[in-house]
Amino acid sequence: MSKEETLLYFTDKESFNGFTSHVHDDAYAEFERFAQHFSETIKTAGPDTFHTTLSFFNSSREFIGVITCRDTEDKDDLYLAMSEMLHVPMSIASALFIVANDVRIRKVNKDTQQIDPDAPSQDALTVTYVTPDSCIIYTCPYDLDEDDNVIWNHSESFLSKIATSSDNLPIGDMVELFFIYSHTESVGAFSTEEILNYLSHKGFIYKIFNEENLSKKTKSIGFLI
Repeated sequence: MSKEETLLYFTDKESFNGFTSHVHDDAYAEFERFAQHFSETIKTAGPDTFHTTLSFFNSSREFIGVITCRDTEDKDDLYLAMSEMLHVPMSIASALFIVANDVRIRKVNKDTQQIDPDAPSQDALTVTYVTPDSCIIYTCPYDLDEDDNVIWNHSESFLSKIATSSDNLPIGDMVELFFIYSHTESVGAFSTEEILNYLSHKGFIYKIFNEENLSKKTKSIGFLI
């Protein structure tokens, strides 16, 4: 997949949701849920304890549940674990899944819309909204105070619309992984229940909040441009 990053800055929740209305009618509320979970995790367990978390929706973009990644050894193992997680939305031909990651990024120059290679790296939470025809990443840097309270740097945050080709993505090749699992022509050989049981056995944690929405499965598969 070729990608091009178009950075979008916003001033309030309404403008954020205006930019993202084609993926979710209240995308900022989804970020807030991840941000609260992230803050609570760091406050309780300390820095670098947040595991990649996936929320997934059915083919009508109705919320179903959340999966938290198992412990991983390195970047390659993280990508493997995420592939395992992404079999769940694939199995129901999901029209939307959202992935939250704790990352290190370099500051972006708002004028050039390029990452400054000389800038010091900073911690950030990325929340990526993936549909069969779009991918939007919200990157929100943060600091920690002496008590491990998360202080969000909203003034430095930005949305990235992934379209055609750039090397400046905050999470790099992870976007390719999202592309693969949002563009498969098959829902796979295993049922959602079988995949969830496998994930549980491997140390992933999941919670289904809406069984009814999980049962609304379709075979329709979309294609991302």
